[in-house]
Amino acid sequence: MSLDYEDRGPLSAIKDYAKFNDLDNFYHMTDQIVGEILADGNPEDEEYDIIHYFSSLNFANLEKFVVEVNNVLGDEIYIEDPDECFDEEYKETFFSVSIIITHPKLDAQAIYDEITKLVSICNEFNVAYDGWGTQFEDEE
Repeated sequence: MSLDYEDRGPLSAIKDYAKFNDLDNFYHMTDQIVGEILADGNPEDEEYDIIHYFSSLNFANLEKFVVEVNNVLGDEIYIEDPDECFDEEYKETFFSVSIIITHPKLDAQAIYDEITKLVSICNEFNVAYDGWGTQFEDEE
């Protein structure tokens, strides 16, 4: 589950990553996502994998970002392999990576704290934070 966010435009248009990576916007998004998860009847005190999404035009910056996130958060995370993507609308190639952090329960404050750390590192390496979501396993 993830919420759609307003069209950010092309990555190449981002001049100020600190301004783009607006913490208040991500805190608000977190409140919405957590509210939707709970409104759907999902338990708060169950384990959740929170998947954070990041993108950059520059692969070297994304690599440095991943190394720093690993240094800061270490054993708490799983970093997926980066992907090379092409944005059809803006005709630009970019790179993306997802970082998964398992939470013992759904706790908005814990997610705020994670976002704060991650966005700080994003701003250091000119990486866009694209938000977060979670996936639910089908019980069959």
